[in-house]
Amino acid sequence: MFEITLNILSPMKSLFTVLFILLLSTTGLKAQSYLNVYLNGSCPMDEFKDSGYKDGVGFSIEYLSPSLIKTKNDWFQIRLGFGLEYFYQGGSKKVTDLVFNTPNNDLGSVHVNNQMSAVYFAPKFIFNTGRISPYFDVFGASRSFTTHQVNRFNKEVDGYERETTKRLLRNGRAHYGASLGLIYNLGSRFAFDARVSYSTGNGIKFIGLNSVKRDDNYESNVAYNVVKAPVSNVLVFRIGVMFRLKRCENCPRSSSNGSSTRPNSNRNTVTPTPKAATPPKKPAEVKPVPKPVPPPKPVEN
Repeated sequence: MFEITLNILSPMKSLFTVLFILLLSTTGLKAQSYLNVYLNGSCPMDEFKDSGYKDGVGFSIEYLSPSLIKTKNDWFQIRLGFGLEYFYQGGSKKVTDLVFNTPNNDLGSVHVNNQMSAVYFAPKFIFNTGRISPYFDVFGASRSFTTHQVNRFNKEVDGYERETTKRLLRNGRAHYGASLGLIYNLGSRFAFDARVSYSTGNGIKFIGLNSVKRDDNYESNVAYNVVKAPVSNVLVFRIGVMFRLKRCENCPRSSSNGSSTRPNSNRNTVTPTPKAATPPKKPAEVKPVPKPVPPPKPVEN
């Protein structure tokens, strides 16, 4: 199993915020909406693939709104999809036995990985033919292409992080494209969804994972090549489950009678003793070590 070093704290915060807002918006709707979870695969296309960008795997979470139109027997629906997706686009081989930034010159390893994430908006046009519902959509997306370097000590070192991830490159690009999909209804609450999407965008810079190696000009350092791709076109495959959301008609509603509970001011309070602040650990970083200079040749008389 490959090792994924995720640096997606900010995207995940954005994901939870967006989903929370979208879920709140469904409470006032009687029509049914969906929350979808997918496993994804991504393939760079055209000149993007030719530049050496690797295939990826990931996941996505999507909110699908109630239908914006009403037709007889709901044979045709227009829904709005909002989602966030993340892909791990491969990692390099580890460069081992590198000197790190400690007084004792502790050793560690370095590897580099490429990642892709996106937030997208997609109107979906669904044809209900029974249990099976084919559909297509057109979408716009904001994609982020990042490259990260992961530095890791061979063993724990006091005062230092065992592993540090730093971002080397980031490219934000606007993408647009279209999808074809098929929904298979499993019952009143669940459905299966399979979809293939193609999107196109302007070029990006990334680090060629096959170029990551020990720097030949140093005794201990890492080197790599930055690749400039003219486009960032991507083909994405999604397979997932759709969870139908329903408004709770019989849920109890909270009421307020204007009364409030005041804290008991007669209780004895104990002031906690503040703990001593722990100094933050230093990041794990490679210490470039130059090659030793050979001694000068003796001068012959």
